[in-house]
Amino acid sequence: MKKFGTVIISMVVLFFLTQTINQQIKDNNLPTETGNSTKSGNPAAKEEKQELPRIGFLAPSFELKGLDGKSYRLSDQQKASKPVLVNFWASWCEPCHLEAPMLTDLYAKYKDKAEFYAVNLTKSDSVDLAYEFVDQYKFEFPVLLDESASVKKKYYAYSIPTTYFINKDGVIIDVAIGVLPPDVFEDKILRMINE
Repeated sequence: MKKFGTVIISMVVLFFLTQTINQQIKDNNLPTETGNSTKSGNPAAKEEKQELPRIGFLAPSFELKGLDGKSYRLSDQQKASKPVLVNFWASWCEPCHLEAPMLTDLYAKYKDKAEFYAVNLTKSDSVDLAYEFVDQYKFEFPVLLDESASVKKKYYAYSIPTTYFINKDGVIIDVAIGVLPPDVFEDKILRMINE
């Protein structure tokens, strides 16, 4: 009988604990279904999207130096309302060598409609090897040097190649980890351009 009473008490405690956790989760989800937020004190203020390296969120902003010596900011493309493909790669990455000719071909086809940024993981690569890679595959799009690995960390690009497809509003609409078949890759680019 004592065992039965202990089970009942445990179930009641578990029930109330679950209710408390669920209420805390609800309390922390302040934005309403209409997209309004009360965080600013103005219930009619429109909630801004958060920057996260996930589909449906704004692409995390960054600024990197390119192989050409120029500085590139993702926000410049967002201000221009131009979709951007951000591809993370390194010269030692065999799948990146497989993907490179496809990137070259697709950029030639869509360069008027979208920007491509090839982010070299320079901290684990070298500028000299990046130059050789770019020369070998005839990259005409900006090649950016992530010398501190800060952008790699922002985008969780720990497996390469990793490609983010960002629409003209700066929202990530798709992510590809690894090499994709050319037709699938192109479909993602077209969706990025047309969304």
